[in-house]
Amino acid sequence: EPVVGVSSTKSNTIVFCAESVYRLDGFIDELGRGGITSERISDTAGCISTSSIVQALDGIFWLGANAAYYTDGYKVVRLNSDFSKTYRTWTTTDGATDTLRTRKFQGKYDRVKNRIWWTIQPGTGGDVSMCYVLDLTWGIKEDATFTTVGGNSFIPTAIEFTSGDMIRCDSRGYILYHQDELHAD
Repeated sequence: EPVVGVSSTKSNTIVFCAESVYRLDGFIDELGRGGITSERISDTAGCISTSSIVQALDGIFWLGANAAYYTDGYKVVRLNSDFSKTYRTWTTTDGATDTLRTRKFQGKYDRVKNRIWWTIQPGTGGDVSMCYVLDLTWGIKEDATFTTVGGNSFIPTAIEFTSGDMIRCDSRGYILYHQDELHAD
């Protein structure tokens, strides 16, 4: 099974594959003694994009073919169980994962507002034109609080956060700096 990405949480190394997720246990000392074993923590919560893997204070979040997920290294939680049909339209074409589209998905953690933002290309044509936002203020649960942000002039090819403000790259060549206290261009 192809490895999509690797991350860590609470001293646990997590390996994300296309169809499943593993925790690596064990150690190897400076003399090469010891060993590492893998423990499968999910058979169904594979990852669709390396860039969708986001480390936050409580664990790791990522986008799979069927849903957004969370792990603390031991359990995996499907976060958007009530949004399956629309979510699948973002990640699949003709019933199969659309890797040309999903490899553009990127996630970033806004530490100040405690939110995770993922850039999404909702349709099969065009650019990434929306963000799928998880608000962690309301907890990590199967029906977590999500919202979408986007529109015709919101084309977030890449995003970053600094002190709670978003820096957004745009497909038209702009770099935009968003501040909450500014309400006009």
